[in-house]
Amino acid sequence: MTELADVLTGHHPGRRDAAETTVFTSVGLPSEDALTCDLLYHRARERGAGREVSFD
Repeated sequence: MTELADVLTGHHPGRRDAAETTVFTSVGLPSEDALTCDLLYHRARERGAGREVSFD
C-alpha cells in the first residue's frame, strides 16, 4: 500500500497506466480530504463528467 504523501513527494509513481486502480481511504486528515476533492473536481471538469449544482 502506498501513502498519498509518497505520491505527492515523488517517492512513489502512483498509477502507471489506466488499467491500475486507485483506492483512497480517508482517515479524517482535512488536508488530504481537501486535496482529494480538489483533484477529483478538476479531473471531472477536464473530462466533462458530472453536472453543476446550484446551492442557492
